[in-house]
Amino acid sequence: MKTTRMDTTPIKPTLQAMEVGQRTDFPRNRRKSVRTTASDLKTDEDKIFRTWIDGDNIYVERKE
Repeated sequence: MKTTRMDTTPIKPTLQAMEVGQRTDFPRNRRKSVRTTASDLKTDEDKIFRTWIDGDNIYVERKE
């Protein structure tokens, strides 16, 4: 699976375009926005994401 680095890319369009199994990462300082957006997409579009922090990054993986 490919992991890409996202410093300035908008969060919501990036997460919406992700396929199941795809991973991406954002700077750690964007963690609240990333997690809020992932939660909103679960509610609105039934897309499930897994997030975790490692070092200075927050990683996102599309689960469903």
